[in-house]
Amino acid sequence: MHVTASPAFVEARGLVKRYGVLEAVRAVDLDIAVGEIVGIAGPNGSGKSTLARLLLGFARPHAGSVRIDGRSPEEFRVQDGIGYVPEDGERGWERATPRQLLMLRLGDPDVPSARAICDSIGATPLLDKRVGTLSKGQWRACLVAYAMVAAPRFIVLDEPDAGLDPAAMERLRTTTALLAGGGSSILLLSHHLDEMALGVHRLLFFSAGRIRRSIDPRGVGPTELRREYHSAVQAA
Repeated sequence: MHVTASPAFVEARGLVKRYGVLEAVRAVDLDIAVGEIVGIAGPNGSGKSTLARLLLGFARPHAGSVRIDGRSPEEFRVQDGIGYVPEDGERGWERATPRQLLMLRLGDPDVPSARAICDSIGATPLLDKRVGTLSKGQWRACLVAYAMVAAPRFIVLDEPDAGLDPAAMERLRTTTALLAGGGSSILLLSHHLDEMALGVHRLLFFSAGRIRRSIDPRGVGPTELRREYHSAVQAA
């Protein structure tokens, strides 16, 4: 399936990734436009995270190509930087504070643009706490702030809503919309269908390594949305 959004800022063609005999990503084509928020919904193990790593250049495809703003993912990461929240979100900085981590990312986390992101995502009250004392949801909010605080032009959030309460998820939607309005292209991956559909311009249903369907979820009711999703996934 060829899913298009023109003009393309991120362009993937024929992506294939195998792990032994398992084909985790199967001939995927995907375009993401400047300022577009694209959601990918699919069951666990469907290949969403592998696709994200291919798009960012953290994994190499067995076939196909990715271009971001006309460059390879590796070139784009070095020259422009990206925002990324991985699915696992492991810690490893138990004694550090989120403010210290943001300083590594940005230099000065108190500049107005950074403060706006931290305020929007609800991370500001957490900045001076030790990472090891944060709950799963609090740490997730800090990871999202870290990914977004420099307003990179390409942001990938893999299960960003894991551990977030409803208020935090609403703040996440507000923040992604703010950055997309400034020109960032954003890819969200989740199996929380209804929640993600509220904040994206285009929603892709992904199963068994393929994009099965593309819809505009705006104005689509929850019942119809779930029916479309299950129809696409079960037909895989």
